[in-house]
Amino acid sequence: MKSMWRVALFTMAFAVWANAEAAAGIIATGGPQKFATITAEENFQSFDDFYSPSNPFSTGGLTFKGLTFQNALIIWPEGNTSVGFPTRSLYQNGGINSMLQISLSNGDDLQQLQFDVGNGAGRNPEFIWLRAYNNGAPSGFDFDFTIPESSTLAIWTDDTTQLDEIRIGAYLTASDRDAHDETGYSVVSIDNVIAGTRGVPTTDIPEPFTITLFGVSLAGLLSASHRRKKVVRGEV
Repeated sequence: MKSMWRVALFTMAFAVWANAEAAAGIIATGGPQKFATITAEENFQSFDDFYSPSNPFSTGGLTFKGLTFQNALIIWPEGNTSVGFPTRSLYQNGGINSMLQISLSNGDDLQQLQFDVGNGAGRNPEFIWLRAYNNGAPSGFDFDFTIPESSTLAIWTDDTTQLDEIRIGAYLTASDRDAHDETGYSVVSIDNVIAGTRGVPTTDIPEPFTITLFGVSLAGLLSASHRRKKVVRGEV
């Protein structure tokens, strides 16, 4: 019986630790987040419709207010909601076999990035894939979303994992998205992009010491419960 309690305690403690480890690193979620400071933001309202410094189907980058966007970008006109927004937005014109890339124009790391995402294929819900990059290589964090068009997404780091670029795609089907192929056909549009520092502590993930205390407390409770059961059985 004692060995069974030990196994149960170990399993529960390991599960808590594993969940904490899985949650650490880079996190992405739907819905707006709080910012402590804002370092760059863009809503594309100050540009002419269909603005692009080069061919809309090129992979040339556009830099607006401290943010750099790359891969087949044009400013979609206000009042035309076919890519998901009633206001001007940034769109992969006609779609392209590449992901839209977002980074800070000065090359600094991103701490938290938030944006509204739509698509040019009339998909509702829409099938979104986010991939985090650092120093030109995938960081190992990929996030799949099936969400209403249009929705707000946010991605941030836990201050230990570096992140300097986000790639995002909107796909025609869930299976296209789930293939995680950066050369897949994407029709993503974005608006209201905000970059900055996170407005709430990122230490809400249990630290190892906290988990150890939890394990010790749990062990005490289990032991006490086991002793009480022995006493009851002895009195019967």
